[in-house]
Amino acid sequence: MKNFCVFLVAAIFVTSIWILSAKAADPVEMEQLKKQMERLIEEQTILKKKIEDMEKTQVETQTRTIEAEKKFVEAAKKGIQAGYDKGFYVKTPDENFFLKTNLFLQFRYTYLPFDRTVNANDEDWSNFFLRRARVVFSGNAPNKDWTYFFHIQLEPTGAVNLHDAYVTWKKYPYAQVQFGRSKLPYGLHFWQSASLLNGVERSIFSGETDAYGKDDTRKWPGGNANFQVSNEDSVTKFPLGGLHLFRSQ
Repeated sequence: MKNFCVFLVAAIFVTSIWILSAKAADPVEMEQLKKQMERLIEEQTILKKKIEDMEKTQVETQTRTIEAEKKFVEAAKKGIQAGYDKGFYVKTPDENFFLKTNLFLQFRYTYLPFDRTVNANDEDWSNFFLRRARVVFSGNAPNKDWTYFFHIQLEPTGAVNLHDAYVTWKKYPYAQVQFGRSKLPYGLHFWQSASLLNGVERSIFSGETDAYGKDDTRKWPGGNANFQVSNEDSVTKFPLGGLHLFRSQ
């Protein structure tokens, strides 16, 4: 708009000079042209002022919009926040209260071909099933010194089980206190989470798939199945006695 105004003034000025040059001999016409020139200059001044007012209004509107966006962002930071970062989370701005939810599924397909030359053998066996379905809740409350971890089994192989449920006090990096139900840190096959396995099954040396569990007296391949801990309840999978809250799932 400014460029247009400058162009308009220049055009008027050139036109006026041309007219004045052509009719310089007539004083009446000179006076009329002078009045026309003054009127055009006045109109140009009014137009310029309108443009300046419009630009000022536009700047004020943009400023109010930016301020409103800043207030919205600041208000959002003061409330409960939710999002996704390696799991869905809900937290307060200071992160003293933090809850993360994770879900992982593992599927398995098994095909077992039998030797057809042996009359007593069964037919080939094919099966696809959900090996693991787990939900994990983790976080901290009422501050970052107290953390919690809950691991729930949902796969259709039995009742819903609470595999892990423990709270850890970690105010000091060199000393932490944990209480609840958790894995026994006895070798990688006990400590490693199923979500981090290369496959969906553990090594046969873990004894997880032994038919007779901890009561089996055989030493191979389920040697670890005879680790001296208590048997587990058939429904809750909690230990029936002993000092160690063992589990290998």
